[in-house]
Amino acid sequence: MTQLLYRVLWMGLMLSIPLFIAGCSEEDNPEVPELQLGTIVMDPSPDGLNAPWALTGPGGYNASGAGDSTVADLALGDYTISWGAVERWIRPFGETQTLMSDSTLTFIGAYIENTGTIIMDPSPDDLDAPWTLTGPGGYSENGAGDEILNDLPPGDYTVSWNTVSGWNIPSDETRTLAAEDTTIFRVAYIADSGVSGDFVLISAGVFTMGSPADEPGRDDDETEHPVTLTRGFYISKYEVTEQWWDDVMGTGSSTSALPKNDLSWDDAVAFCNALSNAEGLTAVYTINGSNGYVTWNQTANGYRLPTDAEWEYACRAGSATPFANGRINNTNCNDTVLNEIGWYCGNSNLSRHDVGQLIPNAWGLYDMHGNLWEWCYDGYISDYEILAEQDPVFLDESNGHRVIRGGDWRYNSRNCRSASRHSSSPIFSDEGTGLRPVRSGD
Repeated sequence: MTQLLYRVLWMGLMLSIPLFIAGCSEEDNPEVPELQLGTIVMDPSPDGLNAPWALTGPGGYNASGAGDSTVADLALGDYTISWGAVERWIRPFGETQTLMSDSTLTFIGAYIENTGTIIMDPSPDDLDAPWTLTGPGGYSENGAGDEILNDLPPGDYTVSWNTVSGWNIPSDETRTLAAEDTTIFRVAYIADSGVSGDFVLISAGVFTMGSPADEPGRDDDETEHPVTLTRGFYISKYEVTEQWWDDVMGTGSSTSALPKNDLSWDDAVAFCNALSNAEGLTAVYTINGSNGYVTWNQTANGYRLPTDAEWEYACRAGSATPFANGRINNTNCNDTVLNEIGWYCGNSNLSRHDVGQLIPNAWGLYDMHGNLWEWCYDGYISDYEILAEQDPVFLDESNGHRVIRGGDWRYNSRNCRSASRHSSSPIFSDEGTGLRPVRSGD
């Protein structure tokens, strides 16, 4: 009986299995969901900049590239873009966006050029002098008078100053504009007044020649001592320019306002005599060959070189400080006071500059500090304090060294001080030597 019961149950079980299997349809099987993906586009501008980027996302995703790019089949989630540095451009801030299903996400990165400013500053202000400014990428701008030009790309800019009737044309100048910086093109048009140039009358007076013992950058040949000049004199407002030299010496037809350089002491006294002759005055110097063999006729009314004392008196213009406009604050190539009044190694870009571009001293004289060394008539002695207190001059009719003053565009600030004295052979010349003539007052 028991065995029969088991057989019945077993047969029932076997018969139920097909019915169970037959009752399960395909609808009861779960489907594997499709993977949801998206696309991200990197769009930096300007297009030609090829700006670098880095993209991070879910699951440690990390990619990088440059310029316009498209990345497909990306998992959904938050993505962060970082824009790379490009020289002279301000890069955009990074940002995070969420990539959604079946969508395209675009990261736009607008780079902004790191611009600068140029100031045009010709003088005199009422001249309204015309100019043309050219720069990188074919940039060109015409204008007149003072003007401020903003949002300019960094690079080299060149200004050409144009013709104004009755005025000498300043030389072209090139300057480099750095990003987020301001560059000033400052120039002075000089009236074309003929070969006589422009002279300032310096009245007779008393001053302390030399430098105090605690003056930064001083030398041992600058012992302070009182000097009295009993007679006034006329001195050129400017160093002799290339145009002025050619007009007087008949050596060319330059119209340049650059100071004439590469002049020896012999050249300088020859110019003074030629200028006197051109104006019908009595030549001051009798030249007995070369190498400094010169006799000075102190009663003649022609042009001459200043004495050592006259030069310093005119340079100081009533000041007692190292520079006519103030104290020295750096003895090398970074003096903020000298930057305003003289061309030297700190601001010259290692070249001469047209005369009259910086501020004058209190007596209206330009470039007494820097630009070119200026020859004086005196023979050089280190202990010049032993000379007469009144109208001192060391007359040397031999080939001894002559005093040269003011420093030049290559030298550091200590050599451009009012009291600084140097000397050279009468036949020495180089790219930093020039002159400034004077004429005795009536």
